[in-house]
Order: sequence, then structure tokens, then C-alpha cells
Amino acid sequence: MYEYIFGTIAKSTPAFLVIDVSGVGYKVFTSLPSFEAAEVGMEAKVYTHRHVTESSMALFGFLSEPERDFFRVLISVSGVGPSTALMLLTINVDDLIDAIVREDAAFISKAKGVGRKTAKQIILDLKPKVEARAKVSEGPKPVSRDTEDAVAGLVALGYTKTKAQDAFSKVVSHDSIG
Repeated sequence: MYEYIFGTIAKSTPAFLVIDVSGVGYKVFTSLPSFEAAEVGMEAKVYTHRHVTESSMALFGFLSEPERDFFRVLISVSGVGPSTALMLLTINVDDLIDAIVREDAAFISKAKGVGRKTAKQIILDLKPKVEARAKVSEGPKPVSRDTEDAVAGLVALGYTKTKAQDAFSKVVSHDSIG
């Protein structure tokens, strides 16, 4: 329903932010990384996810679109709700993806509220979705405007900027060889 909201951060807590948009305060539950990046008084674009159940409705917000998108991937896993997904996002996303690919349930279960059974379910459901991201190898950095646009597209899909640059460089060097 809402892609994002743009306003001033009026309140910041580890659990939620209040975003003032033209005098209306939106309470958005947020991840630790977004909380740490937020400062009261700063203007921000907050990427949102509305979660509705029979008994409640909540708005979740993130200061980056890839973080919001990965939150959505996490809540698609059976047994992972929004609160658990927020706890999983306290782990660096690249480390979490690597743990999923390595099938390291012990590492994933380090997140508060995530047991071994849930960690195994996350691996089972998400490994096919994240394997391609985790296998990106390193290479030279792109410099042209075309490559910058391509890298921006990969970042929007959830790659880190470094991994996106490396992947695109590898494809470009492979194309020029053949």
C-alpha cells in the first residue's frame, strides 16, 4: 500500500521510529541498523511494509530499500514473523546470506528469538533464493556511467555495492574476451 514515506524523524527508539509527515506522526517499527542510522530531526525516506493480521495492523520501516526487501523475504519463511525478521536483521545481511548458503543454523540461531528449528527452516526456504548472490566473485571496479547504472540496479535487487561492482566487472571482462 505505501512504498515509502518521506518526513522528519520526530522520535527514534531501538524498536520504532516516529516519522512526522506534514504534522502526522507515523509509528514505524524498524530494524536495529535503521535505528542506528536514524537521527531525530533528520529528513528521511523510509521504505515501508504494512503487516496486517486478524488482530493488528503495523507499519515497518527501513532506511534502505534492500533492507526492506530482505525483511519481506525473511517473513515469507514459515514460522518467521515480523518481530523475528527484525531480530535477524541485527545480523549483517551479507553474513546472514553466507550462513544460509553454508547451512550454518548455529550462526543464524544467534539472533534473539531464533531457535535451531527456525534457523533450519530459513535455510531450507531461502538457500535457493540467495545462493546466486553469495557466489559473486571479486574483480576490478567499473567506472563508466553505464556500469554505474547497472550497479545501481543490482544494489536495488539487494546486492551490496561492492559485490554488484565486482559482478558487473566480471561480466564486462568476460564479454570483452569472447
